[in-house]
Amino acid sequence: MHSLLKIRIASNSFEIGIVAFLLIAVSFRATIGLSGTFVAITHISALLLAYILSQHIVSLINKTIGRLYFASIVMLLLIEAGIQFLTGLHVNWFVISLLLEDNSSQNIGISFTIWIAAIFIIFVLTFMLRTKISHRRNIYIPIHFIFLGGAISIASGQAVYSIAHYSGVAKIMHVKRNLPFFFAPHPYHIRSILEVFNEQHDEDTPFSRAQVKRGEEQGRSHQNDVLKATTNKPNILFIITDSVRAAEIKNYPALTPTINAAATRGYFSLGQYSVSNCTHFSLYSMFTGRIPTTFGEARQNASARGLVPELAGAGYSVSTAETISLNWYDIQKTILPDSVNRWIAPSELDDNTIRDQATTKRTIEELNSWSENDTPRLHITYFEGSHFPYNQAITNAGDTIQERYRESIRLFDQQLSDIFTALEDQNLMDNTLVIVTSDHGDELLSEGRMGHSSALNDNQVVVPLLILGGNENTANIRSHADIRQFVLNQLSPEAYPFEPPEAIYLANCDYDHPKDFRVLTDTGEYNFDYDDGYLVPIDDKQEQSLNAAKLLIKTIQNGGIPAQP
Repeated sequence: MHSLLKIRIASNSFEIGIVAFLLIAVSFRATIGLSGTFVAITHISALLLAYILSQHIVSLINKTIGRLYFASIVMLLLIEAGIQFLTGLHVNWFVISLLLEDNSSQNIGISFTIWIAAIFIIFVLTFMLRTKISHRRNIYIPIHFIFLGGAISIASGQAVYSIAHYSGVAKIMHVKRNLPFFFAPHPYHIRSILEVFNEQHDEDTPFSRAQVKRGEEQGRSHQNDVLKATTNKPNILFIITDSVRAAEIKNYPALTPTINAAATRGYFSLGQYSVSNCTHFSLYSMFTGRIPTTFGEARQNASARGLVPELAGAGYSVSTAETISLNWYDIQKTILPDSVNRWIAPSELDDNTIRDQATTKRTIEELNSWSENDTPRLHITYFEGSHFPYNQAITNAGDTIQERYRESIRLFDQQLSDIFTALEDQNLMDNTLVIVTSDHGDELLSEGRMGHSSALNDNQVVVPLLILGGNENTANIRSHADIRQFVLNQLSPEAYPFEPPEAIYLANCDYDHPKDFRVLTDTGEYNFDYDDGYLVPIDDKQEQSLNAAKLLIKTIQNGGIPAQP
């Protein structure tokens, strides 16, 4: 034991300085309040000590392998910093899964190949820099200091996090979100341990009173017999574009003359909530009327549910025109039955602008066929040109990203003009319910982030909504989760009553199940973290959020069907 304590680990001071600097840079956003700052410092310390120990072990095997290891760690931290800056997300399975999906270059603006090339370049440059560096000074650290310091850092950081979580310090949840490579104890284990030292009962602790078990899918009666029997079956046309935020149309109305003109003869809102800030969750909510807490289940079971199978069962002929395949994240498995006649823009069309034009042409061909028989039609058109990189192929190289974004919205408006002209030429406008919206919004570095899927703010979740041919209940729509019920109310008002919702539920993007929620009620906005059955308020107004938490719990237990006060 005495000889073990004498062991010293040699670590290059240049490497330690670079890794420490990068760890601080990627963790800085987590320094919120005293408890958050303490957790962040202990987390950085533990990671740095772990690097020093692992680097020493690797270098004992081979000096070159040790340098490669250093280059790998620097590469990982630089990628983490870049992803944080651009999206507000972290290096995790969700981000990696986005890159591994088919059509990733069209859906997130950068391909897996480009990512691999960038990673390789960073790795090579870092390795070359380390090889050429002349500074050879080593720092000798006793091995017992590394083990003891690491243990103290981990234990103290986890203890402060757990106590803050149990005590209801809302800001600690921001620390969990913003701290990379951080693994927090499960709320159940936090509660089980700390209740030993606390006389409070389980239901009295600030977070555990929102405890919820994910309920069994309760389903809802689709009343297909009512839909089949109704004689009121207008054609229905969904036109959905990607990533158009309402603020852009509000601030630059000249971009959308077609939408502006149509708004005078229909319903138009620039305050529509998209439920989520990513496509797969948003479209799931739009066509099922549920918040996306059951998306993963539907995806894994390949069980299409909601409006499309309901209307198909009621006699509607259903078709799509998709600029980018809705197979992205298996969306089609959750909302489109196999009977749907799908058209997807050819993959050899290598730009979203050209694919959007092909999608418009296909939509017009579909509309031209509607007058051939009396079968009611449902058609879904999905555009992608307004997604990053925003029709890059047809804009000037000197345009800013904001200018390209606005140009993509202007081009979308032109596509709408062609489709509306086709509706009028075929005398279909009077017997067609037209719904035009976006799946979610987008950020253009206005809040330090690029894109979407990272925060439930207005830029990412407030979108335009245009409806032509709707009834008097159109104004009751406040979020995409209301659209299914609204459409069914159009067909049978008695069987499907539609009242304005008193609560709106927003769900932050993730892989299969959202981890963050925002509930909007007449009394305010309330934010929650959801961790494997435990609902945690992340605002300081915990007492006021209790009613909102109960509504959200009821909604989750009810299979995602929004509960109302």
